Amino acid sequence: MAPLASPPLPYRAPAFLAAPAIRSGRPPRLLSPSRSASPLLSSGCAGCFPRAPRAPCTAARERRRDAVRTFSQTDAAGQAPLSKTLSDLKDSCWRFLRPHTIRGTALGSIALVARALIENSHLINWWLLFKAFYGLVALICGNGYIVGINQIYDVAIDKVNKPYLPIAAGDLSVESAWLLVTLFAIAGFSIVVLNFGSFITSLYCLGLFLGTIYSVPPFRLKKYPVAAFLIIAMVRGFLLNFGVYYATRAALGLTFQWSSPVAFITCFVTLFALVIAITKDLPDVEGDRKCTCFKEHASRVITIFILMPKINWSNHQHLVIKTKL
Repeated sequence: MAPLASPPLPYRAPAFLAAPAIRSGRPPRLLSPSRSASPLLSSGCAGCFPRAPRAPCTAARERRRDAVRTFSQTDAAGQAPLSKTLSDLKDSCWRFLRPHTIRGTALGSIALVARALIENSHLINWWLLFKAFYGLVALICGNGYIVGINQIYDVAIDKVNKPYLPIAAGDLSVESAWLLVTLFAIAGFSIVVLNFGSFITSLYCLGLFLGTIYSVPPFRLKKYPVAAFLIIAMVRGFLLNFGVYYATRAALGLTFQWSSPVAFITCFVTLFALVIAITKDLPDVEGDRKCTCFKEHASRVITIFILMPKINWSNHQHLVIKTKL
């Protein structure tokens, strides 16, 4: 006769699993095989063993490594904005200087210096190249002062006519612009005083003065067409060419004397600057219309250039044109 099978014993959870329930006073709860309360029994860590606690020295090393990694990432993230800021500042300053005026000033002065050296090739001293370089820097500084102070007082007009300029575009503040023009004036004046004579210094100061009254109230001579044309022609034409040629001959130990080629260059550039002074306002009609101080000036310029080809001068002894914009 087969022995009787003993009845199955009820399943009990291990003591370490039921310990929390026993300590809390609640009856032990049996865990099903599908739901485990311990990480050792979870499907994601099946077959894993509990990690041993880290040693204090190891934990300290890892904390230091994490701190170094965090600081490195912060520095790397901060380098990009700084380089972008410097790049934007350089671009704003370059546009503030109006590069096309710098090119004209540099080419004109280099041409006149070369002409004076060609005429007196036996007096060439290559050490004078440093002095010529100082003179070019002084001219660029003076140019930066004149075009800069003009932009400071023409912000409202430039927002319409030349919105790409740094002050009008908001890339350069008015306070920063004032700082730049002040530095340009001081640097240019200092270079001229230290390296050239009193006569060239007076010519340089005259150019700065004319550039100031051209733009700054209450003078603001750019409101008056004839005065504006004459100032531009004087500074860009006569003063630049005469001053550079005079300074070059003085550096060579020669007294000033006009030569036919230099006289022709000076007259041609002066007339060319006069034409530029007249025609440069033609694209700025929209902004000038919004500024009452320029309406009369713009109307006269546009009237001359539009109606002049249509006038029969042989039938008009006296001509009065009234144009209203």
